[in-house]
Amino acid sequence: MLGLLAQALCLNGCANNISQLDRYKAQRHYEYGLAQLYLQDTQAAEQEFRQAESLNPEEAKIYQGLALVDIKRNNYKSALVNLEKAIELDPGLASAYQHISDVYVKLEQWEDAIAYAKKALALPTHNQPQLAHYNQGVAWFSLNEYVKAEQALNRTLELVPNWAEARLWLGKCLFARGKPSLAIVEYRQALAQLQQNAYEQDEQLLGYLHYQLGVAYVDKGYLKQGVQEFRY
Repeated sequence: MLGLLAQALCLNGCANNISQLDRYKAQRHYEYGLAQLYLQDTQAAEQEFRQAESLNPEEAKIYQGLALVDIKRNNYKSALVNLEKAIELDPGLASAYQHISDVYVKLEQWEDAIAYAKKALALPTHNQPQLAHYNQGVAWFSLNEYVKAEQALNRTLELVPNWAEARLWLGKCLFARGKPSLAIVEYRQALAQLQQNAYEQDEQLLGYLHYQLGVAYVDKGYLKQGVQEFRY
């Protein structure tokens, strides 16, 4: 009898060891997946995340990783499914709510983007609140709620003062509110920040900034400056 009990305890202990080993292996595959995602190799990233899922299907962040692959591929429906799965497994995973908000911004579903940004901000684990405020700013602007958009973008820039794209949107809010002079100040600051931060130098964004600055100059009656900006 004692021999059978000892054998049962051994088997149970071995099972626990295997479970811990699988969790460790899953974590390694997850980390490799993130590395491949950083290198823009979505196929390799998905393979790593799937390996992690097969070893530890109850880990929420693995499904978030799969959702990030989906987002890179513009497969937003699948991304939402994976993110909802992540939240089901871990309702406190603030980044999953943030990524859902990001997806809804891309889909131009503004009210949903705002709602999930609020949910992300409500969680103490959310460590990048500037992203949620930014999404709210873009969404409120797109809903023609310019005062709310301005407030959200100001909160964004309090946290990340050198975020050129957020400053661009703030300029658009000010211009929409009939404040072209203040909009010009924001656009020029955004241009300066783009020049300072090489990683942010996006040609499309740069061209759009010059265009918005030109519009603001023309609105103020500075036609020469406006035409110069349109030429960029």
